[in-house]
Amino acid sequence: MKVLKRHSPKQSIVQKTPVSAPRPPNSPGPAECAFAVRRLKLPKSFCEYALTFGPGELAGFFTIATPTRTACDFELEKFDRDLHGPSEERLLERFGSDSEMKEFLFFCSTGGGDFFGWKLDSQTEPRTSEYEIHRFSAQLSKVAETFSSFVHEYVFSPSKDRNWKPDKTFAPIQIER
Repeated sequence: MKVLKRHSPKQSIVQKTPVSAPRPPNSPGPAECAFAVRRLKLPKSFCEYALTFGPGELAGFFTIATPTRTACDFELEKFDRDLHGPSEERLLERFGSDSEMKEFLFFCSTGGGDFFGWKLDSQTEPRTSEYEIHRFSAQLSKVAETFSSFVHEYVFSPSKDRNWKPDKTFAPIQIER
C-alpha cells in the first residue's frame, strides 16, 4: 500500500513513502490481522494499513475499524457485530434485510451516517484476498475494488458529487483503559 509518513497526533498520508515507524500500541500484531473475520480472510492492503495505524479517523471524516489488542468500539469484529446487532436494534435496517446485510463485513463509518463494508461473495483479487467495497448511504453503491483503492481513489479523492475535499491525515482512536 502506498502510504504513510508518521506525525503525531495526526499523521500525514503521503504516497510512495516507505513505512518504517513502529506500530502504535493499539494496532494489531501480524497474528491478529491474519485471521479471518466472519468467513473473510482480511485483504492484504487492509492488513498493511491496520498494522501501520490501527483503528482511527482517516481524512478527518472516515472512521476505520481494525483488529486491536485492546477491546474497544472500533475493534473490527465488534464494530461489524454492533452494526448488525439484534433485529430490533439493527442500524442497517434501512439498507436491507438481515440476510442481505450478512453478505457484508463492515469496517468503516462516517460522521454523516454512511457505512462501508466488504461484500463477502465478491472477491476481486483472490491472491491478495481483496473484495468489493460498498457504501451504505441513501442508497447502496460500490465504491472500490480493493482497500487500497478505497483509501486513495475514494477517501482521498476530491469529489464535487460528495462536496468533498479531503485532508490526507490519520488520527488514532484513543482507547481508554
